[in-house]
Amino acid sequence: MTYYFYDTETSGLNPKWQRIMQFAGIRTNENLEEIGEPHNWLIKLTSEVLPDPEAIMITGITPQDTLQDGFSEPEFAAKLMREVFTPGTVALGYNSVRFDDEFIRYTLYRNFYDAYEREWSDDRGRWDIVDLVRMTRALRPEGIEWAFSEDGRPTNRLEKLSVANSIAHEDAHDALSDVRATIGLLKIIKQKQPKLFDHLVSLRAKKSVKKFLDENDGKPIVHSSSKFSSDFLGTSVVVTVAPHPTNPNAVLAFDLRHSPEKFADHTPEQLAEAAFTPYRKLAEAGKARLPVKAIHLNKSPALAPIGVLDEASQERIGLSLKQVKTHLKELNAIEGLGDKLAQAWQTAEYDSELDVDAKLYDSFLNNSDRKLMEQVRNRNADDLADYHPEFKDDRLSELLLRYKAKHFPSSLAEDEKQLWDQYRSQRLGGSLTLIGLNAYMTKLSKVASETKDKKKLFLLEELKLYAESIAPYENEALL
Repeated sequence: MTYYFYDTETSGLNPKWQRIMQFAGIRTNENLEEIGEPHNWLIKLTSEVLPDPEAIMITGITPQDTLQDGFSEPEFAAKLMREVFTPGTVALGYNSVRFDDEFIRYTLYRNFYDAYEREWSDDRGRWDIVDLVRMTRALRPEGIEWAFSEDGRPTNRLEKLSVANSIAHEDAHDALSDVRATIGLLKIIKQKQPKLFDHLVSLRAKKSVKKFLDENDGKPIVHSSSKFSSDFLGTSVVVTVAPHPTNPNAVLAFDLRHSPEKFADHTPEQLAEAAFTPYRKLAEAGKARLPVKAIHLNKSPALAPIGVLDEASQERIGLSLKQVKTHLKELNAIEGLGDKLAQAWQTAEYDSELDVDAKLYDSFLNNSDRKLMEQVRNRNADDLADYHPEFKDDRLSELLLRYKAKHFPSSLAEDEKQLWDQYRSQRLGGSLTLIGLNAYMTKLSKVASETKDKKKLFLLEELKLYAESIAPYENEALL
């Protein structure tokens, strides 16, 4: 087994609509010693994407940089599968499961690879150290210097932890610099708290998480997650109460920091309202948030047996075993709550996506389509021009048109060119619920008027020039 530490810099926060612009990674052995040369790649931005100005001002990477020095997305995806996600590789990063991994999945999906295979096949895996950091701070902080924000609250931002622990981190928000800082931080935790490190390494695999939860069924367990307040070091004590009704890789857990009694008589509909209504609306109505969260078996959750919660840890997270015992007793006295919670999650409404780029999670791919997808990947522009596979999955036919238009435009027939031009006009015009060129240019001007930083002003000017360069003819009047 080897670890592959990686980080991405992206054109925005939403993996459905934004793109990876920089990818960097370093492979290590199990002792966290580097193997081989680092990777540091730019990826060309395609002409239907308007980067978020805030993202570009943070990373300093412009679309022009990627077009000059970057790989195309198909080239990048092929390099990922050939050089990065090799058999026996555990890919990991800092908040990678919830951010970088999502961008990787969408990139593979758009470029005709199975979005999930690289996470589990051939002894591959993934991990994320951000929850390891949270749990270490909450339970076993000794030997590590911890950071605080300007207002004095605990923070686990990588750049601040790097400074506190004298880890070289020359350029925060440069992907390769972030990777080296992540490795440095993990080395310290592995050295100072090896038992906790080994325990959470073991929970990177879905089967191990399931086994742990089965062994602790009905028992309180310690859980660290971004869903818990930083005031409590992102850590609480939970107990599983029901399987997730629509996701076989998740279970529902009740946060024993809170008393369940106020929810005892709730209907499934009321429980759903308390779980999914935005905090502000609940507060305005004088209603409490339901303290239930999903634990995802396939997202390397940070879990530990209740026995690790010593008195010092209880004080750090602001939760005593006495409170836990009281709330668990109240929870066990409520009949049928688990069933009602399952019904509440079953009836929860999720926004359906209209655009194929955003439909990754609509369904899994079938085997016959996988074979056709491999044929797509292996064809050049000339081969693609006369290639018309009969996909069973409707998403793939539309993705193929976009794949050809973005990366092999000479393969397009005249009617396909018209469809692509129409799509780009709609997307850049803002009719697909995304920001349009008019609003985008207004935003660039507003942001520029609010900064005096010469570097940021240069980046904003580059974005303006880029937006002008990709504007469809009918949108030029907006500029």
